[in-house]
Amino acid sequence: MAADLRSASGLRVPVDSLLSEESRRRVYEENVQEAKRRLETNDLERALEAARRAQAVEPSGREVVKLIEGIEARFDPTEITPRPTERTPRPTPSSVVTRIRALGAAVYRDLGTFGEPPPTQTMAFSPAREVLALAGTDGAVRLWDLAARRRLVVLSTEMHKRTGHDARAVCLTFSPDGKILAVGHIDGAIHLFDVTRGVEFKVKLRHEEMVTSLAFTPNGMTLASGGTDTNLKLWDVTDCRNGEARRELYRQPSAMTSLAYAGRLIVTAHTNRTLRVLDGLSLRLTATLRGPDAPVNLMRVDPAGRQLMTGSQDRMLRVFNLQTNAAPLSLGPFRKALSSACFFADGRHLVTVNLENVVQIWDLESREVVASLYGSAEDAFVGVALCGSSEQLVVSMADGRIRLFGPA
Repeated sequence: MAADLRSASGLRVPVDSLLSEESRRRVYEENVQEAKRRLETNDLERALEAARRAQAVEPSGREVVKLIEGIEARFDPTEITPRPTERTPRPTPSSVVTRIRALGAAVYRDLGTFGEPPPTQTMAFSPAREVLALAGTDGAVRLWDLAARRRLVVLSTEMHKRTGHDARAVCLTFSPDGKILAVGHIDGAIHLFDVTRGVEFKVKLRHEEMVTSLAFTPNGMTLASGGTDTNLKLWDVTDCRNGEARRELYRQPSAMTSLAYAGRLIVTAHTNRTLRVLDGLSLRLTATLRGPDAPVNLMRVDPAGRQLMTGSQDRMLRVFNLQTNAAPLSLGPFRKALSSACFFADGRHLVTVNLENVVQIWDLESREVVASLYGSAEDAFVGVALCGSSEQLVVSMADGRIRLFGPA
């Protein structure tokens, strides 16, 4: 995005640096004026491109939002859907899925792209409000308000504040109420941030080696962390708030690659290609799941807590039923290992990305793709989440940008 802005405005700004407020305003005005000029000559495609560039710099600007609406209306007025009002109820997740099954990708349209460097390593979507956390390669985390399309705050460790960088963040998770964000780093450190105040809790949590996964219990009272040091650690969140790093440690048979809570169960994945299902209270082993032919790097649990989706380095997707011993449902192989996935509310549909420029929506019963949404050829999608009552898809991109897809 920065490269496009630099090219459009004539600024000589490094690609990985942020534009100053003066430069942002100048780029915004220049692109708005260009969009208006091209609109007058009926060059709708380039007018829309210029308006999108202006919106990327100032997402909440009313002038450019109205300008884009006017340009889109000139393309085909019948395709513009009225915004939801109090008299027009928002679609329920079930109605969204029904439309996807009937219309496929035609349900969605590209709602725009915004964001800024540095490149994104991983992402997490807040369960409480439409806020997206992006972990950059500089070790900091940026929070984005998706409704306003603006950056809220940069969550920085003390090291990042002093030097401008820290060890790379490799995993993120929000507490169930969205008030705490836990960040795991490649050097074994875990940082906890108060999202409301935008500050870090004064507590030091860590593993001896890389932290690979983090998850809060459903009640938010415990944070589970796993690492390549073969340790599963359970941290008391209340004590962490007070600056005390109290934890329980459970040795595992091999290095951990992922973990997830499914109701009262906790599932851990290991480099020996096994999944261990543990009782969340006693940590007693209740089952061992097998199937992946390579380490699992991704795990997601459906909203009902009954199904576990895994993505592994063998480029396969598998869905386990945690209530039975049935063999997992398998999909793949993909061109690349999955980088992110999430369930729809019905638990029968799944959306995936895998570091390419496509989002795929799967029907697990038919084992088929019901919709594919594409970005530009050079895009690489890192993460995906559902927001807005599951009617919108938010996709994080490797270069630091965010793309939204919504109802057409």
